[in-house]
Amino acid sequence: MRWSTGIILFVNVDDEVHKLVCKALAASDYIILHTTTAQEALSVLSRLNSTVDLVVIDLELPDAADLGIFGLLTTPEHRNASKIIAKMCRQDKSSLEKIFCLGVDAIRPKSTSAEQLVGTVQAVLSAGQKWLCSGEGV
Repeated sequence: MRWSTGIILFVNVDDEVHKLVCKALAASDYIILHTTTAQEALSVLSRLNSTVDLVVIDLELPDAADLGIFGLLTTPEHRNASKIIAKMCRQDKSSLEKIFCLGVDAIRPKSTSAEQLVGTVQAVLSAGQKWLCSGEGV
């Protein structure tokens, strides 16, 4: 059995997506936290004093545009997330490779529906491999 904190952190300005994901994952034992900025996310992670199971982050938040927040999440001395799902508009090969090299576990396009995102969350939490998710399905 794998050790788990039971915490998922969503970093996204879209409160509606957060609500839909919370509703879809309500039957799980996960505590789902939500922040709207990268700096809020870092603050929450530093106060938790533990590694969360998953961070789902919109890489196109105004304060995450330089990927500095993402670098802090993925460097070994600051790794506060066991797994990371990144949401982004850019889907070109060089952008995707750059993000995967930072240690992300899955990439979803920003146009992903709440249902698709829930599927990705469930797949990433239950799998040890990396996912590139584009279009329909996981």
